[in-house]
Amino acid sequence: MGGICEGLIDGPGGDGWRDLPEFAESLIARIADLFGAAREGLVCMCLHPRRPARASSDYRIVAASGRFAHLASQRLTDIDDPHVSASLSKALRERRSAIGERAATLFFPEPDGAGFAALLAGGEALRDVDGQLLTAFRTSIALSATHIRQTARLREFAFVDQMLGLPNRAAFIRALDKAIANGRIAGRTVGLIDIDQFVEINDMFGDQYGDILLGSIARRLAEALREHCLIARVAGDTFAVFGDDARVTPDRLHPLFARPFEMEGVAHPVSVCMGFVRCGEGAESGTVLLKNASIALKRAKAEGQGKSGYYSAAVGIRIREHSRLLHELHLAYERRHLSLVYQPQVSLSTGATLGIEALLRWRTEDGDFVPPDVFVPIAERSGLIVDIGAWVLCTALRALSALDRAGFPGLRMAINVSAAQFAQAGILEKLDHALDKAGIAPDRLELEITESVAVVGMKDVADLLGQIRQRGISVAIDDFGTGFSSLSYLDSLPADRLKIDRSFVALLDAARPGGRIAETIVSLGHRLDMTVLAEGVENEAQAAMLRALGCDAAQGYLYARPMPLEELPAWLERQQDSPGRGT
Repeated sequence: MGGICEGLIDGPGGDGWRDLPEFAESLIARIADLFGAAREGLVCMCLHPRRPARASSDYRIVAASGRFAHLASQRLTDIDDPHVSASLSKALRERRSAIGERAATLFFPEPDGAGFAALLAGGEALRDVDGQLLTAFRTSIALSATHIRQTARLREFAFVDQMLGLPNRAAFIRALDKAIANGRIAGRTVGLIDIDQFVEINDMFGDQYGDILLGSIARRLAEALREHCLIARVAGDTFAVFGDDARVTPDRLHPLFARPFEMEGVAHPVSVCMGFVRCGEGAESGTVLLKNASIALKRAKAEGQGKSGYYSAAVGIRIREHSRLLHELHLAYERRHLSLVYQPQVSLSTGATLGIEALLRWRTEDGDFVPPDVFVPIAERSGLIVDIGAWVLCTALRALSALDRAGFPGLRMAINVSAAQFAQAGILEKLDHALDKAGIAPDRLELEITESVAVVGMKDVADLLGQIRQRGISVAIDDFGTGFSSLSYLDSLPADRLKIDRSFVALLDAARPGGRIAETIVSLGHRLDMTVLAEGVENEAQAAMLRALGCDAAQGYLYARPMPLEELPAWLERQQDSPGRGT
């Protein structure tokens, strides 16, 4: 019986012993009737499956009928009928059946060795108990056990995450609904925890690695929260927490991810975004609470990695705006309303044009421009950036080929690559194909990646960058110094160029800390055999300071604003005639 009851006892939603009255009313009553003991009754006892000890206090009546019906759910030590207690104890202790004149104590071994005991009392048929009746009892128990195991298994699939053993989304919503119905919802919070860049982790290292990481996160959450909070896995890389307002907060949960996770002997840093909703008396349902927490999570993810936020009506409005923009972005991509503009990169020492950076732009049907820092993160989170990025690569290389034909050969084209693009399968083959189709040599293409791309699995990123550079394609680290890993990983990555972020360049005029940061980046890049390019150079004073620091190249409004392809030849021609600032 231990095996029979395990799924019922441990099923989501609380005490599984409550599921057994139906079992008692059907199976136990029928068996008692078979033995002629319907009036006197039948008691069936088993060991609680989650308790390894074999003390008498670990046994409980799981089903009873007739005059014993009131004993259901009692522990063996709580039974006040000495005859029942003694008979069952003896059967469990001696692991055998005994048939008396007016009663039978039957022991049925289970594969795990625990077994269960049943006591039949009364009934004339007990005087003739023989192998046939005993076989009938065993058969009926076995058939019912099969049904109960199947039912318990179905319930487990319905409410338990099969990989982690945590409650799943359905179980979490049911728990919230129960708390609402019982008036225990006020003063509590629902929180969602979503792993940043989990898709990229899976793509780069494989699903098995991602599964190991999920298990490590689940264990850390359980160790810290299980005594006070309900923890569930509600989506592939999203965990949910339900508990008191004071416990389910960003300040309590974010520190759980400050320490890296050990993955096959390697310390893997993990950042997460979180969304919270405070549960008030007017909470409609668990589904609505989880939906509102999801809205807060989406808003947090829109702000970047490692962010968190609480749900409010205003947040809901912003999320609806996000959904609208994503829909319009899909249409813009399909209808070719996206375009590229190009910004030159020049040598700080000679003023010669070294290359061009392709920049993505989106103009809506009513003529308004949507800023890249608004729509690019939306494209990245939705995965649309992979398709858009493939189009950018091909379009930019065609533009470079057109410039060759226009009399401006040898320029380098820089293209931004997102984490999703970098992690996609077959990226090397796609780069080869695009270069061959455009007729461009690999050494004229530069891929710009951000620090967030670089930190998604150090070793594998370094290996992939090495293969890219072996093809002759150069690699630049964009916006350097603004990420959360900064200098610690740089010497492990094969790269050709560092780009100083415009935020540091803007501080050069005032001789504030930005100048010292720019100087440090230039020095570091040169020590690692990289050239250094400064972004956002807007005046001659900044350019002069960068030259003094030894910076190699620059781009910005001082030289040229981003321009469409048709304007670029004229600018390049003027630059050839008088290299320097540009116009």
